[in-house]
Amino acid sequence: MVLNPCGGWLPLWVVPLALLPSGCSVVSPPPMRMMHESVLRTEPGAGSVAIVGGGGAGIFLDDAAGGEGRLSVQATREMDFDLAGGSGMRVGDDHDGYVGMPQVVGWGRVGGRYRPAHLDWVSLRFGCGGIAANTGLFALTTDVGVSFGASFLNRVRPYAGLSLALSAPVHRGPNVNDREGDLVPRRPATTLWIGGGMGVTVRVVGHLELGGEALVDLGWSPGGDTAVAFGGTAVIRYTFGPVRRSSPKHVPDTHPLGNGIPPAESPVDGTLDILPAR
Repeated sequence: MVLNPCGGWLPLWVVPLALLPSGCSVVSPPPMRMMHESVLRTEPGAGSVAIVGGGGAGIFLDDAAGGEGRLSVQATREMDFDLAGGSGMRVGDDHDGYVGMPQVVGWGRVGGRYRPAHLDWVSLRFGCGGIAANTGLFALTTDVGVSFGASFLNRVRPYAGLSLALSAPVHRGPNVNDREGDLVPRRPATTLWIGGGMGVTVRVVGHLELGGEALVDLGWSPGGDTAVAFGGTAVIRYTFGPVRRSSPKHVPDTHPLGNGIPPAESPVDGTLDILPAR
């Protein structure tokens, strides 16, 4: 999470401000967009609970740390939805001489993920939510993203992805300034964020998974302010409900013998079989 008058963010948390050599860039915090893909593929009605923690920094930014909780539900074989919320705080002291700088930030997000039933290497993500700081700053956020990965032996899944997000302040809070008044007072403005990350998830035992992820985020506002932040997070997740016993396999749309019979999908484990010729 993040907090700096002139900069502050954390990997997936927030960056209320970023300080560049040319001066102070005041931007609106981005939404949390950690991917933390699961090795397991679940059936409708299944779900998972997860706890995520992490920290980060940036160019001329104080360090920060935060955590969140996540609840996910598999709605269809291809679509799942999640509800997440958390908070973070600034742990560095490089910018203690500023006023109007957030010290604590909280957030919430509702999102979804589309993962094709018969493809295991791509996922599409989307979400919307809000972020609030102890200074009175409140922003609405929205984001979309895509990730690519592969599961090995139904045990390990490395992945990488990109995301695009928008953070629009509804209430910008007080001006950010230094105590000596050397800076021009400014408040956060609508900011576009582009991020990329990579990570790995490991199924430790049964339905219990552990994972780690690294992320970098670039922010830009119409006024020309920019921000650069990076960090990492770790996750522990438990999945409950029906789980497919193997990853999807690519199969032809019709029987290889050309009889027009489509492949059959097992309702139990999600694997694909070819119907015998009749």
